[in-house]
Amino acid sequence: MHICTPLMEYSWLIDKIRYYRKQDISIEDAVDRALDEMPDEFAIKKFLIENKSEVRTMCITEYNEAETMQMFKEEGRAEGRDEERAFILEALVKDGTISIERAKELEAQRRAADK
Repeated sequence: MHICTPLMEYSWLIDKIRYYRKQDISIEDAVDRALDEMPDEFAIKKFLIENKSEVRTMCITEYNEAETMQMFKEEGRAEGRDEERAFILEALVKDGTISIERAKELEAQRRAADK
């Protein structure tokens, strides 16, 4: 990063935004504060201030994208667990360990518990 000054400066900005987000400050306010605190000698500061609305929009979009990706991961894990349970119940019915009626009851109980 010491070789690429703009990258170092941008990393500083992102670190500040993350710092403020951890303090439960809105993403918009976190971006504004980070830009306000950016050292004047940073070469990218003038450009970022001049394009503040675009910078905010980009940061908000990236932040929302991260939240969305986390949501997709959690949904995928839940689907995987559902498929695994269905596979296990099917195997238990096939080998005669439980009846199909009991398997349906267990599945109904699980769905009710998930709500």
